[in-house]
Amino acid sequence: MTDKLGHGLGGVRTAFIDVPDAAYFTNSPGPGTCREMGHKVPFDAAKITEMYGSRKNYSSRLSETVDRLVKERWLTDGDARRLKQALSAGSN
Repeated sequence: MTDKLGHGLGGVRTAFIDVPDAAYFTNSPGPGTCREMGHKVPFDAAKITEMYGSRKNYSSRLSETVDRLVKERWLTDGDARRLKQALSAGSN
């Protein structure tokens, strides 16, 4: 089963799948690429606004998800810090 974006459901999902700012694909068809190599397609500003209202709301939701994953012991405090630093730098 997948969510509305085609991301797998169940198991331990990363914060970037629970609160996506891109669509993730498990393969990369086409000439010169390996079928087993995945890729992502970032959402444009309009899609971020549609899904979250603003980039700030997206950042808040991602940060909350990271905190939940730490509380549930799926992420270490150090990993959470690095994810939040990447978020504040505008990359993931």
